[in-house]
Amino acid sequence: MYLCPSITIDIVTSVILYYALYAVPGVRTVLFAGIFAVVTIIMLPLLLRLVKRVVEAGHHAGIEVAMCGGMAGEPLYTMVLLGLELDELSMNSLVIPRVKKIIRAVNMKECRALLKKVLTMSTASEIEYYVRNYMNKKFPDDFAEETQ
Repeated sequence: MYLCPSITIDIVTSVILYYALYAVPGVRTVLFAGIFAVVTIIMLPLLLRLVKRVVEAGHHAGIEVAMCGGMAGEPLYTMVLLGLELDELSMNSLVIPRVKKIIRAVNMKECRALLKKVLTMSTASEIEYYVRNYMNKKFPDDFAEETQ
């Protein structure tokens, strides 16, 4: 198989989650009822594991992997996404300064350790609680309001 070196895999979190959940019994009715955000929150562990596999496969094939969508621009998950070793994050310009601040203040070893811990968790609420507390300790001025 020959691949063009300029190929990039773009992960759109809502799309990958939609297709991953399509086979889950009972989920289709929730998706079509317009409660996609609730399903996304509930299935966050699944989403992280799927993205990790896509990134690993892309990198193994020499392809850059980018993420766009709500999760890519969520400062709370910046360290987790860095730990996944995504090559690019596409986000709303309003959140770029906050995400840049986080990226400049952390190192990859730390991000990989956070991801490793998060991947052992089985629920979205467990992940969110842990990541929120972690980010509040590391960036108290940026996340203090959100943890209360």
